Amino acid sequence: MEVTTIEEKHLIARQKYAEYMKAVKERHCIEYEALKNAYRELSKGNQVIDIVATMQNAGVDHLERPKLAIVRADAKLCWFRWTTTKREAGFKKPIFSSNSDWHPAKSRCVVLPRNTFPTDNDQQWRREVLRAVVPSIPPSLRPGAKLSNYHILWEAEWETIPVDPMLLKHLGKNLYVVLAAWDLTPLEQAVLRDSQ
Repeated sequence: MEVTTIEEKHLIARQKYAEYMKAVKERHCIEYEALKNAYRELSKGNQVIDIVATMQNAGVDHLERPKLAIVRADAKLCWFRWTTTKREAGFKKPIFSSNSDWHPAKSRCVVLPRNTFPTDNDQQWRREVLRAVVPSIPPSLRPGAKLSNYHILWEAEWETIPVDPMLLKHLGKNLYVVLAAWDLTPLEQAVLRDSQ
């Protein structure tokens, strides 16, 4: 799976991290917090991805479904739908969530900007909900903290079993750090198939 990474030289990332750390203490805002977190991870040599650019570059399949899916790591299933926010009546935003509610709690979903995928609001599938099985995390890659603090990104096999997921940690806004990537074995896929 190809992801859109953000590159920065180690020394510059450390300097920027210190700059944004100071800025967050002086004037806390969401953008500064996300930048501070991202520069911290880049200064450690970790891979940081832009989830919106990654989704845009992956695009949609022949049925115009997103090729990638993202959801909290504690989810068993992922639902994708288009949703309309109250503030932006008439504009559909793509949303991935860990439950089938039409308006899931913000903590249980990833909402992307409305221009992430090509949109045609008249298409029938945009009124339907897509479902995908969330890949399991191998014990050797499972984080020690609660899984609800992490996300999984994978090539969406809507209604079938995925094969190559990534474990991510949200840094703020549209930025995530990649913690691990793996391929599911045929045996792991067989067990997941049973949970569909």
